[in-house]
Amino acid sequence: MRNTQRSVSMFDLILYETCLNEPLLTVMLNTSVVGVRKEGNHIAAVYANRESTEDFFEITADLFADCTGDGRLGYEAGASFTTGREAAGESAATALSDSYRLGSSLLFTARDEGRPMPFVKPAWARTFTEDDFRFRGHRAFTRQTGIAAVYRETSAHPERFGTGSRF
Repeated sequence: MRNTQRSVSMFDLILYETCLNEPLLTVMLNTSVVGVRKEGNHIAAVYANRESTEDFFEITADLFADCTGDGRLGYEAGASFTTGREAAGESAATALSDSYRLGSSLLFTARDEGRPMPFVKPAWARTFTEDDFRFRGHRAFTRQTGIAAVYRETSAHPERFGTGSRF
């Protein structure tokens, strides 16, 4: 078992690795739906954009599923939609509908397992050294996120976290 500590972050990596190993699946991270081409009431193509690489994609298929998380594909196709919580039809429905929505969040988890935890590096992961970042102010970034304290602690006490556990 690769996730003995039941880490949400590790589970996410395992799912990502599973997707990468699926031959009939194309993973397009950091890519947003920006439009559709319709033929009648049928979506014939989806237009997507990746800002970080300035790539633009036209994706064609017989069937599309809106897994955007915010209904963007349906919106671009002209589907009707509502926002907020519905008043009926959901297990936690309120008496009246309202405009409350889910917010965004970051999830960090850590747990002292009382022993070094194994980590199997995924095949797609790259290894970096401090020298790789010699011209980048990455220490300043870690201080801003609060991760620097964890970095120093793992470096100062490798017996608690296993060898090679630096970020």
